[in-house]
Amino acid sequence: MKLLLAGVLLVLSSVSNATIITHGDLVTDDTTKVITQVSTGRQYTRFDTFDLSYAQTIEALEPSESYFGWNIATSAVADDFINAALGSDSSLCDGQVAYFSFCGQIVGWSDGDFGESYLSDSDYFAYLTSAGALTGTNIISLFEITSNGVVYDYENWSTDVSLDVYSSGRNGRPINLLLYKDFDATDPTAVTEPTSLVILSLSIFGLVAARARKKA
Repeated sequence: MKLLLAGVLLVLSSVSNATIITHGDLVTDDTTKVITQVSTGRQYTRFDTFDLSYAQTIEALEPSESYFGWNIATSAVADDFINAALGSDSSLCDGQVAYFSFCGQIVGWSDGDFGESYLSDSDYFAYLTSAGALTGTNIISLFEITSNGVVYDYENWSTDVSLDVYSSGRNGRPINLLLYKDFDATDPTAVTEPTSLVILSLSIFGLVAARARKKA
């Protein structure tokens, strides 16, 4: 048990310079570019990870490019992300086709927790509703998280052209497409992020606590 406790302290010390942020089933920190879903291992890009147009994002997903292996979030993935942040399986937004939907409120939210985006008092991310063959025919939707954690879904908001226009000239805070990557234990290029180390630490700590209770 002493060895396990030492391991917990060692791992926690490695992330002592990171501010850990947790909402529901999602965890991130201010030194990494990803948000991790604890229950599944799926990773999402923070809202301020990059500043790319739609075409540049597509290019970045190509083999040998910076985000190869990642995917653009679809409606279903974006809904999963919001449900994970809410900490419950909300049906208020799932599968909705209305332009404007209230999805719930993220408890303990502070503006910029998942990365500053677009406006100073709200954070946005974009997702792909349907893909066309040419630029301008790709339908984009938006999620908004207000400064007090209220979440709104703008389903079928506009096209990739409008996304690029609205994102430009916003003091370095565009609306980026949300990217995701599912956990793959066989991926030799997988990098352990600080948030993953925290999850591991908490898991080890839980095992230590359970063993201690059993002995007591």
